[in-house]
Amino acid sequence: MTIRIKSFNIDEEAEILKPILPVSSGNSDLSRPPADGADYLKRVRSEAEKYPKFVTADIELEDSLEDTEVDSFQLEDRFLPADRSTITSIEWRKCVINQFVKARKRVDLERCKGIIDEKLKSSLPKATNLHQWRKVIGSTHNPAMNTSGTREIYNRASESEDEDAGEEKTKPATQTQTHQELSPKLSVMLLLPQSLIVDILEGLIDWIREEGYSHRLGMWTYSLLACIEEPLQPDYFDILRRLSRTCSFIRSKHDLIQDKSLISSLNVIITLIGIYFNQKDLQDPTVLDEIE
Repeated sequence: MTIRIKSFNIDEEAEILKPILPVSSGNSDLSRPPADGADYLKRVRSEAEKYPKFVTADIELEDSLEDTEVDSFQLEDRFLPADRSTITSIEWRKCVINQFVKARKRVDLERCKGIIDEKLKSSLPKATNLHQWRKVIGSTHNPAMNTSGTREIYNRASESEDEDAGEEKTKPATQTQTHQELSPKLSVMLLLPQSLIVDILEGLIDWIREEGYSHRLGMWTYSLLACIEEPLQPDYFDILRRLSRTCSFIRSKHDLIQDKSLISSLNVIITLIGIYFNQKDLQDPTVLDEIE
């Protein structure tokens, strides 16, 4: 292995070591605490003069590289733009955004009314029980949930995973369901605290990868996005970005998707995250000429 290190000439070295703040010369009593900022900078300068301008370290590259583990960058971990068969028009995207804005305004209006269905609230799982919420949403290996081939997409992408873990994932749920599946109606969504909305959104990423994508999960995703309050916390953006990348990966395998209407549903989620939530690097091309 050859490592090339750029050499510096005298002028470049002088520029690098040029002081940013002017420090007046003069003696200072180092045994006493600094009297002001200028006195403190003198001590910093005095301490720096004790060390060489550049320091080096001998590194055993071959030995260090042998023990270095590098995680491979999986295809499903990055955003995959639409191709010619899945790209949407600008007019279509504008329509999606307009409808989404109207939905959010409706949510805000109902929140201001402060009307809560206490009976419905008491029937919902606890906010800390994501396992029960997964059942309520309908993502628990439900045979009736039509994933139309999307479940196999991630199964093929993770064939190298441990077989025992894979068998555990494909076992049907045998526990008795204590909560019926619910649709993401406004009356239900208004009862969810923001922390639970974010937790379910994050959980959906794993559930989609394990179960496949369905219109039911798409409806829940759309409703959760419509109910998340702005401005978003910084860590919420990471969840939205991972969700968009997951949807884009499934969409890229559109040849394996039996129900082609699921592609439109995936496009809606990707469009909302890319445009409404302003994740510009996760937006699809706007014209066909931009597609390779």
